Amino acid sequence: MTDSPASSLSSWKLSSRVCLLLAFLVVGACAQSPDTEGEASAESPAASSQPEPYVVEIHQADYAFSMPGEIPSGWITFRAPNVGDEHHVAVFLRLPEGVSRTDWHEGVAALNATGDLPEWWDQLGDAGGTGAVAPGITAQTTINMEPGLYGVLCGVIAPDGTSHWAHGMQASF
Repeated sequence: MTDSPASSLSSWKLSSRVCLLLAFLVVGACAQSPDTEGEASAESPAASSQPEPYVVEIHQADYAFSMPGEIPSGWITFRAPNVGDEHHVAVFLRLPEGVSRTDWHEGVAALNATGDLPEWWDQLGDAGGTGAVAPGITAQTTINMEPGLYGVLCGVIAPDGTSHWAHGMQASF
């Protein structure tokens, strides 16, 4: 069976968007550090007078995110410990106006089942993410999150050749 030009274009758009974002996030992986507790930090007096960003924990296991369903807007520090056996990445995508959490989850499920992109897919906004995170490592990034709904997915390829989000590693907030 031959893919239609539209199907090939949709697959290319998805692949190029995810690859571009993953490349950007891998560069951000330099912010990773092994899990440590009680580590001293040297702050300048000027830095300590700034309000601390809201911290959100995103636990990454093999094929699942564990995270809050609601996150305030503004400067958010995402701490993402990888408690699984495979590498993971959390890619944040701002949902277009009018696209609900249900639309997001159903759209990703349909994409996994048929390979067809939802009509709103090209309107997703790239909102950053954690970078690639090796097992046993915690990534941390701080992002200014605008008000709205977001989808999050892991675009790492599993040993079976499919992406982690195809195995269900996606969420919304």
